[in-house]
Amino acid sequence: MDIEQKQIPRLIKAIESLTINPFPAQHWKIQGTDNLYRIRVSNYHYSFLTYSSPLEGRG
Repeated sequence: MDIEQKQIPRLIKAIESLTINPFPAQHWKIQGTDNLYRIRVSNYHYSFLTYSSPLEGRG
């Protein structure tokens, strides 16, 4: 699926905002997972992982 060029700045802004607030108002937890969530930006859904500490995701 190709992303519409006009949507790219909006998508980048939404993804970058997760570094400030990893749980925005419009986020959903993916069932059956511990730390996997998704956000919707326009017609696109993005999945992302969250960790309670910076080193938790490194293994």
